[in-house]
Amino acid sequence: MKKNLKLIITIIFLSVSCKSFKIDNKKSNRLIIGKWNFVRATDSSGTEYTYIRGDHEYKVVTSNIEFKPDKTYIKDYGKNNITTCNWQIVNDSIFQFGGLLDSLSYDKQFEDSTQVIRKINTNKLVLEMRPNFYFHYEKEVIKRNSNMMY
Repeated sequence: MKKNLKLIITIIFLSVSCKSFKIDNKKSNRLIIGKWNFVRATDSSGTEYTYIRGDHEYKVVTSNIEFKPDKTYIKDYGKNNITTCNWQIVNDSIFQFGGLLDSLSYDKQFEDSTQVIRKINTNKLVLEMRPNFYFHYEKEVIKRNSNMMY
């Protein structure tokens, strides 16, 4: 009897402790709403990148991003270069889809994309753009008028 009880406790412990980490979708949906300013691009060791090296070297294209409550996503590269699409959080990833043509794509069809959310809280967002390559963002703070009359 004791042997069976130990086995049952061990199985329960392993099944609970081996659960994979998943982001709470409802909480993430609330946290991600707003404007996010690009801060830096890094690898997993924290090394910052302004250029990506591979077959070719190219500059990291940075953009500020906005997630609206109506599930509209806006990526602003500056100088009127904007991409607009829809967004959805599924498990620990954000999926952008159904985008319109933008000036940076050279009139190519918008490509759906998925990034893994590595960190999200009220003021920081880290997206894994591809394996071992992260974009860090800080949430834009809305300034309130302090000259309110009481």
